Amino acid sequence: MYGNAVLLIDKTEGMTSFDTISVVRRLIKQRKVGHSGTIDSFASGLLALCTGANTKLTKYFMAKDKRYRADIQLGIRTDTDDPTGNVLEKKPFSGITEADVQRVLVGFKGEQMQLPPLYSALKIKGERASDIARRGEHVSLEPRRVFISAIDMTAYDSALGRISIEVLCSKGTYIRSIARDAGGILGTGAHCSALRRVS
Repeated sequence: MYGNAVLLIDKTEGMTSFDTISVVRRLIKQRKVGHSGTIDSFASGLLALCTGANTKLTKYFMAKDKRYRADIQLGIRTDTDDPTGNVLEKKPFSGITEADVQRVLVGFKGEQMQLPPLYSALKIKGERASDIARRGEHVSLEPRRVFISAIDMTAYDSALGRISIEVLCSKGTYIRSIARDAGGILGTGAHCSALRRVS
């Protein structure tokens, strides 16, 4: 039944994409399972898995645009750009208005060069950047060209410093980087506190 299939999995928070693949392999008794782009372990949402002969389809899924819903927490900068990392800095965020946030978010729309998070699955000489960073070694990543088709603020709680956004973007775009960079522009620091891939 699942020998040559495309499975749409709602990955739960706290599991890596590889953890999810391992569970699926055991459940369907199929070793050949590939994913269509990892989702951060702290995040949830759509993980398209291809099995058997259909693993050749993964490149087509990976090339497609992705849509995310995310929360950005102002005032706290972490080394991973998400809530799982070590806090590097805390700053006040009072005085940041909805208009300030809107103005910053608009600047992310379109083509841009984006610096990936230091803790990422990107390979440096065959090794994940995150593995190198966890050893305390220097990680040097190059900015990558990405395209953000739409970025919309869906809510802003000025008292908590929490921004909710929805983003439609090209493959290779890091929502954590958007959160980090938005916090930098606003002068408060920030991290992506919640993330869900919805399509």
